[in-house]
Formats: sequence, C-alpha cells, structure tokens
Amino acid sequence: MISGDNFMQGGKLSCYSYLFCRYVGIWGWATWRRAWQHYDVDLRLWKTLRGTRFLEDFLGNGAEARLWRYYFDRIITGESHTWDHQWQFACWLQDGLSVMPASNLVSNIGFSKTAQHYKEFNPKLANVAAVEMEFPLRHPPAIVRTIEADDFVFRELHQQPC
Repeated sequence: MISGDNFMQGGKLSCYSYLFCRYVGIWGWATWRRAWQHYDVDLRLWKTLRGTRFLEDFLGNGAEARLWRYYFDRIITGESHTWDHQWQFACWLQDGLSVMPASNLVSNIGFSKTAQHYKEFNPKLANVAAVEMEFPLRHPPAIVRTIEADDFVFRELHQQPC
C-alpha cells in the first residue's frame, strides 16, 4: 500500500522521497486489488494464530506483540469497531510493507465530537501540516523496511493500554 501520512513532524529518516515500513498509514492511502483481497474485517485467521507466536516472531518485540494481541482480541470480542487494524493484520500476514512519504502529504481535519472515530483532539494526529510532494521523485535503491519508522509509529502513535 501507499500512504500520504507521515507523523514524524519533519523528522526525515531518508534522503529519498519515501520509505518502507511495516505499519500501514490510513490517511490518504491506496492499495491494489491483489493486496485488498486478503482483507478480512472479522479477523477469522486471528482466531487460529492467537495461540501461536506469530506476533512475537513477526514483530520481534514483546510490547508490540502484546499491544496488537490486545487490539485484535478487542475486534474479535466486538469491543472495538474499526477497520484499519484488520488491514494491518492482512498486510502482516502477507509480509507486506507500506510506502510512507518522507514528508506528510495529508492532514486530517475530522476530529470532533460527531466524528466516527476521532472524537477528541489529538495533537500528534490532528491538523498536521501537509507539504507538496517534490518531483522528480527520489526512489530508494531497495525495498527494505525502515526500522526507525516502525519504532516511531509504535512508540508515538499507538496507545499502550496493556
């Protein structure tokens, strides 16, 4: 998938126009039909993988694995009504990567009491300044995930309730 969001507030991890990470960015995003065919809103395969070391082995971080187990379990029990964690799961099952722009290209102005998901203002996510994509694009020489981007997304953007 490709995404338009980058919440590193100008912190560039690459001299290229974009980088690759294992976390999906869901604002200003697109994917391919061949990737979307793996999406399952009900997380049926999670019920099978829940008792395995899938998350620990894939993520390599116990805290991340605990957090995502918590997220996926809440979907299964009906406590969480979201769609993006299922997309994250589908991408991980296929060992997929997300294309993250080097600079933020979109801004979410949809934080309000009447919003579906973001009822409370979150300064890390709301109204992040967007810049224009610079052309010509500078392509990375290889499709390799940027661990620093993954670490940032986990540390700064995901609540850690467990």
